[in-house]
Amino acid sequence: MKIYVRSRGEFQDYCWLSITEEGQQREEHPLIGQVKDLIQSEAHSVVLVRFRGKLLLLVSGEESSRTDSRTRQIRNSVAWVRENSDESVLRMLAVRALRGDLRAELDRAVTFGGEEGFQVSLPDIEQLALTDKLANSRPDRTKKIGRTSQELRDELAEELEKYRLPSSDGPLVVVTGIKKAEVLENAGVWRGLSSLVEAEDWETIPETETEALSGYLKNPQKLILYLLMASGLYFILSELLSFMQKLQ
Repeated sequence: MKIYVRSRGEFQDYCWLSITEEGQQREEHPLIGQVKDLIQSEAHSVVLVRFRGKLLLLVSGEESSRTDSRTRQIRNSVAWVRENSDESVLRMLAVRALRGDLRAELDRAVTFGGEEGFQVSLPDIEQLALTDKLANSRPDRTKKIGRTSQELRDELAEELEKYRLPSSDGPLVVVTGIKKAEVLENAGVWRGLSSLVEAEDWETIPETETEALSGYLKNPQKLILYLLMASGLYFILSELLSFMQKLQ
């Protein structure tokens, strides 16, 4: 498991640190850069993304008890990168983040000090991931977005507790502040919440033709049913056309 923390010192600017037993050095995982445009970084955001056998959970904009030299409140962000097999761990961390249960523990783990102006307690940050495994029911593949609210955040947390994530690559969960609905839709998120989405409740995003075909290919029974329906429709149209020609 790889852990990255973003914060700042009293005088130094924000940066990402890779946190390992060997030490802490300035580094940003490539997957973090790929999801930056999907969130309002200064707002509390939660992102789950899958890419080539890896899962990234990014929790950003968590308020801390520290302030910089201009008395501005410092915000902490943390990212975990793990194998697909560790999905339940990241889902539970996402559930805790959606419910606001990570802020205080993350605040204790990140303090002033070090070359970059802040340092991270590895035992404390690892402690966050010591969670019980969740259920692994098959997820509802329907994509949905809505306006950020505690009610929908709670509903999403409950869904992550019960159901595993879709197996497709890309951004799966994005919860953030000021981002247009089109940004979430174009990214193909499975579940997205933003304060700029007009729908106060969950709004379904229609599948593209490519996504629909992909779903059929992953489900042979569904594909066979689709082909049978298509062939039946073709037969009916052929017979109807033949009947109309006879009438002429």
